Amino acid sequence: MDYNKDNKGFVCWIYNFQRTRKPWMALFLVCIGLLVGSFFCGASDPLSMIIRSILAIILLGAIIAMIEPKSFAVKLIAYIFIFLGVIFGLSYTNESKTLSLENFSFPFGLPLNEWMPAIFLPKSAEISSSLSVVGFIGFAFIGAIFLVMILSWFVYNARSSEINSI
Repeated sequence: MDYNKDNKGFVCWIYNFQRTRKPWMALFLVCIGLLVGSFFCGASDPLSMIIRSILAIILLGAIIAMIEPKSFAVKLIAYIFIFLGVIFGLSYTNESKTLSLENFSFPFGLPLNEWMPAIFLPKSAEISSSLSVVGFIGFAFIGAIFLVMILSWFVYNARSSEINSI
């Protein structure tokens, strides 16, 4: 029995939706909006700089997925970038109390503050606790949405492979 034949249900809807550019464009626009907003709000503490770099990782994943949203390999690479960004985001916002100007580092150990000081050089040592809470909730929300998407993707393909050769 082909569970996906009628193309009904939540899993089929999510699977078909993530094969379009709409969710990836929405993620792209949200990340761009948050990045632009971070420049206008004037936040210049270490956590803000790290969140900018993490948003850039998620933004890269969204751009990769928009290239060809129906391709398995392209989408898998995009999901890897998005989930790396979510994991880094949750980790850094959760440990924001220990961040200072002396001991902060960007994801993957990249010296972004040396490469692009106008964007990633922290000027203030004060870390806003509200920023860490809002950042944690935001990254958890993005992670939850994309966890549902990737699980629907795998469930749809697993149900289709029961009767179709892979």
